[in-house]
Amino acid sequence: TGASGALVEQLARLGVKRWRLFDPDTVERKNLVAQNFTWEDLAEPKPQALLRRLRECEFERDNPLVPALDVKCLGDVTEQGEEGLAELVAAERRAGAQPLLLLASDSHPAQALGRRAALASGAPAFFAGMYREGKAGEIMFVAPGTGLACYRCMAASRYEFWAGTRTT
Repeated sequence: TGASGALVEQLARLGVKRWRLFDPDTVERKNLVAQNFTWEDLAEPKPQALLRRLRECEFERDNPLVPALDVKCLGDVTEQGEEGLAELVAAERRAGAQPLLLLASDSHPAQALGRRAALASGAPAFFAGMYREGKAGEIMFVAPGTGLACYRCMAASRYEFWAGTRTT
């Protein structure tokens, strides 16, 4: 919900009203430069700050023809585990939604978990994976059943980087 917050806000303005936001971070002063946050958001959990922005741009909330904003702030995606994410995708499908996993993180464990969840659930996934400190990154879209390579294959350099720099 950091750097991807502006994208989420634009998609909400275009009619994507159902969001499940994961981010364990709070808004810091350094985030104000490149992320869609303001001074009011400092020290607030990023998903909560983004939720407030989404509510501010929900201009047709009283129009019965426009779906209502439906947002849940869920904290750290890695705490969900593969089974938790698979259940979340299944619940969205039972609700009649077509889930798309938007995985934008500088956390390799979060990206890898999202990749496994996308493969297990058959949900399409958009990856914007950044290396720590924004030194590099990859942007990819994976649509199950299309013959496209999986995220791990496409982002092999990220996995190699993680293996070479991990301290835990």
